[in-house]
Amino acid sequence: MGDIKIPRKFVNLLGGALAIAVMVAIMWMTDGLGIWNLPVATLFMFVIAYFWVVPFARFLSDTVFRSRPQPEKQGDVKTEAYIASGVFVLGLVGFLVGVLTGSYFISVSWRPKDWPGCIAFILMSYLGTIAILHAVGYLVPAPDCSDVTGYSAIFKCYVARAVLTNNATECDNLNAGNANFAAAHQQVPGLDLSDYFRISRAGCYGYVAAEVKDDSLCDSHFGPGTGSDQRLLEYCYYAIAYQSNDSSTCYKLQKPDDQSLCLNQYSQAVNTTK
Repeated sequence: MGDIKIPRKFVNLLGGALAIAVMVAIMWMTDGLGIWNLPVATLFMFVIAYFWVVPFARFLSDTVFRSRPQPEKQGDVKTEAYIASGVFVLGLVGFLVGVLTGSYFISVSWRPKDWPGCIAFILMSYLGTIAILHAVGYLVPAPDCSDVTGYSAIFKCYVARAVLTNNATECDNLNAGNANFAAAHQQVPGLDLSDYFRISRAGCYGYVAAEVKDDSLCDSHFGPGTGSDQRLLEYCYYAIAYQSNDSSTCYKLQKPDDQSLCLNQYSQAVNTTK
């Protein structure tokens, strides 16, 4: 009985598909990579390059770029074919993984020939996250929060509205004009009515920022130059950290005191929910 030979094309196809499946699984299980985005995404990019980019580049070298002279070669692959393959394949994979995970990725390479594909991977993964957010907004109707009662239910409802409509200013509805939300003040002891509205609004922006993976929402609404209390910026970043389960978010605050306060709040909240 002869040895079973598995076609190389099948191995390449399966290897790339498994890499994508593993990457998506990691994202779903960890709710984001945090500080591991760069090394994990870079490793993933090189795995895809091995299984898909190089074989497709060989195909391009023998077809599209066959008649062109090429003094420099990437192995037995013409450089221009390798670059074209990298941009196409990594761009397509980046968009696909961005759609499937709702997250963009950052990768690097020490080889100049990899840079165009690397840039395509980063940009297309970001476009994928935007595409899925807009698609969800069209496919899933935003909830009507006007008749919702109870602090937690109202808060979550406006976070959902902000994410699904791609409009973070839905959080501004957590104000004194919202009768149901004002009535829920008694469910949050330790805050006077003014702080209740302000902190809830900051927390809402933080939750939305975590969901859409855009920390700039906190800075644009509560950062320097906005006239906002510094405490609200810290609370917004704490909300991102809690919602994304990533305490490293607190280190994005500029002041060490704010970082410490954010980390303490995160630690207390995590311990409380255990």
